[in-house]
Amino acid sequence: MSGLILLYFVGKQFYKLAEVHGKAKWLFAILGVVVYYAGLIAGQLGFIIILEFNKEGSSDSWSDLALAATGIPIVVICCVGFYFLLKAMWGRETRDNELFDQVENY
Repeated sequence: MSGLILLYFVGKQFYKLAEVHGKAKWLFAILGVVVYYAGLIAGQLGFIIILEFNKEGSSDSWSDLALAATGIPIVVICCVGFYFLLKAMWGRETRDNELFDQVENY
């Protein structure tokens, strides 16, 4: 259930960012959710691979809740990183357009 709440807030933040910059709102809300799931899968697979190559333990000894919790930091890093990447790209685009308008009006 908490995963659905987290998905809602991820989608909402990407929706707001796209709305501010005049981009396709629902496309980027869905893309934010896709980044969430991609980060979750990558984080959990990476952790499981590390556990399996470790000689002392394996992923079988971990509970499902513990494995799910290990993917959350990777999800946060992926979502926040993608958010700031889009924000920087769109902000640069806005500044370039403003500079072009100033040159055109000169």
